[in-house]
Amino acid sequence: MVERGGRARVKHVKSSGVRVLVPEIQKNINQEATIYSDEHGSYKLLGKRGYEHETISQSRHEFVVGRIHTQNVENFWSQFKRGIYGVYRYCDKKYLQDYANEYAFRYSTGRVLHLCLI
Repeated sequence: MVERGGRARVKHVKSSGVRVLVPEIQKNINQEATIYSDEHGSYKLLGKRGYEHETISQSRHEFVVGRIHTQNVENFWSQFKRGIYGVYRYCDKKYLQDYANEYAFRYSTGRVLHLCLI
């Protein structure tokens, strides 16, 4: 989950099914927020759960429709995957949440941490 112009929140979950994702969304996203997503089936119930929910259809090659887009979260996942494959090379499932937390922190704070070796 990524706020526009704000923070990222990432949680390693067992599946992308509605029974897993919707409770996580309800725990982490304010009911008054508008949720922008693709048309993944697990998100279909969000409107019935009281959220304003807008979608784009990537299968129809829609990436931006007015204010509706998923570029923020796509950007986050791109950075995260590049970090895993390009920096760490491998990530054991046991530590995946730790790596996700690191990249959520980096994204959320906008800071690049530098190490000085003397």
